[in-house]
Amino acid sequence: MSENTDMKQLGVEVELDRKRRLVFDLNALCDIEEKYESVDNAIKAVGKFGKGGMKDLRYMLWKGLSNEDEKLTEEDAGRLMDTPMLGVLTDKLLLALGISLPPKNESKNEETKGTDAAKK
Repeated sequence: MSENTDMKQLGVEVELDRKRRLVFDLNALCDIEEKYESVDNAIKAVGKFGKGGMKDLRYMLWKGLSNEDEKLTEEDAGRLMDTPMLGVLTDKLLLALGISLPPKNESKNEETKGTDAAKK
C-alpha cells in the first residue's frame, strides 16, 4: 500500500447492522462545509462536549457511510444508530473525519510556493 493510499481511503470500521466503513471523501467534506460553514464547526457539533445533538450525529453518520452506500438515506443512517453505542460511534466519526483532513501544518507544495495562492 502506498503512502497516498492510507487511512483516508480505508476509513474507520464500525459495527452497525454489519461491518461498515466511515469514509469522508471530498464530496462529503464539501457537503459538511456547506451545512456547518466549516469542518471545524462540524467537529464541534459532533464532539462529546459540543453543542450538537442527535441530528448532527445522524447527519455525520450518513455522510460517512454514503461513500460505500449511495442509496442510504439520512433516515436509514438513523436507524443504524444504537443508543448504547453513541459514545463509541461519536469517537469513530471524529476519528474518520480527522484522518480525512490534511494535516494543519502541511507544507506548501513546490508549485504554489511564492505565488499568490500560497499566501492566501
